[in-house]
Amino acid sequence: MKFISALILVILLVSGCTNDKTQVEEDIVQEIGNKDNAKKIESESPVSQKEQQKEAEEFLEQLETTKNNNLEKQIENEKGVIQHQIFIMEKLGLAGGELVVGKDVKDDEGKRLAEKYAQQMKNQYSNLGIAITVIRDGKEITTVELD
Repeated sequence: MKFISALILVILLVSGCTNDKTQVEEDIVQEIGNKDNAKKIESESPVSQKEQQKEAEEFLEQLETTKNNNLEKQIENEKGVIQHQIFIMEKLGLAGGELVVGKDVKDDEGKRLAEKYAQQMKNQYSNLGIAITVIRDGKEITTVELD
């Protein structure tokens, strides 16, 4: 009886190990296949990867912004403006900004600020489209756009 129990135990161990080994072998074959596919894709598309990188660089170049320190200082000194962001993207033909005003700033005062700085930017950047947005309490009060 001990002999049969030992034989069954050996059969179970061997068959269990065989399944694990088969699974390990399958995993190795799959991994090798994945590496071969990756190398094949890499070798087939270096031109397209270079093209994509070039397009991305060109796009980022268009997003370059310049600063207008005089305008920034003027807005910083404006009563009621809590925060602001000004952008000038000459390559995209755009300039503008966002003025965040305090709760005490009325709608008409916010509109006056937007018109003032939109016109001032248009005078300095006549070839660009201008957009100034004024925000209070997370909500847009007004946007002034000049072509």
